[in-house]
Amino acid sequence: MNIAENTLKSKTTQELIDLVESINPVKNLLHSAKAVAKVDKFKQVDQFFANLKLGAVHTEQAYWNDLIPQDDSEIFARWVFAIMSVHTTWESNVRGYEVAMSDLSWTISKDKLKQMIVKAKVGLYERRERGLWDLATKFRENPDQFKKQDNETWQECRNRLIGTIYGLGNAKTTYALALSYPTEAQLCCLDVHLLRFMGHDLKKGHANTLKDYERMENEWLARCDKYGVSPNVAREMYWNKVQGRRNSRYWSYCLER
Repeated sequence: MNIAENTLKSKTTQELIDLVESINPVKNLLHSAKAVAKVDKFKQVDQFFANLKLGAVHTEQAYWNDLIPQDDSEIFARWVFAIMSVHTTWESNVRGYEVAMSDLSWTISKDKLKQMIVKAKVGLYERRERGLWDLATKFRENPDQFKKQDNETWQECRNRLIGTIYGLGNAKTTYALALSYPTEAQLCCLDVHLLRFMGHDLKKGHANTLKDYERMENEWLARCDKYGVSPNVAREMYWNKVQGRRNSRYWSYCLER
């Protein structure tokens, strides 16, 4: 016996109409609640972009324009910085980068690489050692593979490079490209802090899939496009605010020539 079916059969046409109409307000209320939740989710990120000062944006943009790599060696250095940035503080990141770039003999000697990693004191020794050796080997073979090609979008370029260097996933591969093309790349390094700021409290601390990552990245890119600011510049300005700094030079000085 189907109680639901028998109940519906026993209803008159008018009663069914009344039933549907009684349900519609509830559905509409749910739709409205979802819409409000979506707006609230992005409230603070929208406020951040709305409060950006044009002069500050131009200053930061000009600064990062000066840091655009001029040759392959500088692009290589940006990838070294990205590898050193994995799961560490900005202070350790800078220290590790400076140690690595002070003597590049590690790029042709695994023994030198091991010594350099220990000296850098940035942790994750095996992971960084494998990543840096990957980078040195593959960059020497073909540095152009680490650059955006004319026939690919920025996201296609990033997606092609994910997995190329051991230990660099979606966010850190994006970071390496953003540092290589700081004012041009239409990409955003989404770490857990920025994701939470954007309203995404992810259980794993990162996107489950590359598709999820791109969906959240597009939220940032859309706002950058609306306000006319480079995605990486906007991200750096967000972090300047978090750190209580006027500009990025508290850490990025190490990238200056």
